[in-house]
Amino acid sequence: MTKNIYNRLTSQSRPRAVRLTPEIIEYLCVPTKQGASRLLAYLSLVQSAVESTTPYTPLYGRTFDMEAGQLVLSITDMAKRWNWARETVRKFLDRLGEFRLLSMEKLDRCTLVTMNLEWLDDGYSHVLDVPFLSFEMPHPLADKMSDWLSGDIADDELLEEIGAAVEIFDGGDAGVSPNLIAALQYSLIRQLIREWAMTHEEIPVTPDKNCGEIITEIFFSLMSGNWNLWLCLLDSYRPGGSSGTGLSDAGMNTPLISDGRAMLDSLFNHLNVVFDRDTV
Repeated sequence: MTKNIYNRLTSQSRPRAVRLTPEIIEYLCVPTKQGASRLLAYLSLVQSAVESTTPYTPLYGRTFDMEAGQLVLSITDMAKRWNWARETVRKFLDRLGEFRLLSMEKLDRCTLVTMNLEWLDDGYSHVLDVPFLSFEMPHPLADKMSDWLSGDIADDELLEEIGAAVEIFDGGDAGVSPNLIAALQYSLIRQLIREWAMTHEEIPVTPDKNCGEIITEIFFSLMSGNWNLWLCLLDSYRPGGSSGTGLSDAGMNTPLISDGRAMLDSLFNHLNVVFDRDTV
């Protein structure tokens, strides 16, 4: 069994994928005691690899060319970036090597890492290649979302209304289209921005490809389709801090919320939306 994870947050157009087994996914999802989660650390390596420039000139040593999917790193830099101990970084990279997610070559005071990425051909068809259509949120759901944003109702009541809305668009055995789910979530995000954002420009009614892909990656790849986690993520933007959704009481994985925040922040940057960091 394998699962494809797509890195859609970079500006490069060539599609890339990594193939993860259930064992790898279980390892990456184990919470860390401090600093970045394993999943976020791994995704940062993937993103750095696809954005690496060549030739590369280190602070020390000779200039050399890197192949696609390679990056140069130092254990010390990674420890600072992820807020981990140096030994934790070493063990993490070694474990990724055992999973054959990467290979390493020791250089002078740094390491050349080659990420195991699949470069998909141009004819590859993905569900997100289908254009996003405009989506009109059912009035009952829009009203419930407004009540939730105002703090007048709890998560359960909004989740019940979301479930009812999704049921209406159920595609039978095939289920609801991921694009439709992304369009629905984008509509919820538009309401959130209008209510909670400090500043924002006019927000398009229809999500562009970048917005749709970020939302879909968060919901299906990071959160495995968990609507409770999705609401916890949105609630983390509430002015004045979380309204008390209670991540620990609800059994929620706090590192997943942090990872989702990093990805959703990129969507808000794309839309020129600013939240008050002093109160979020």
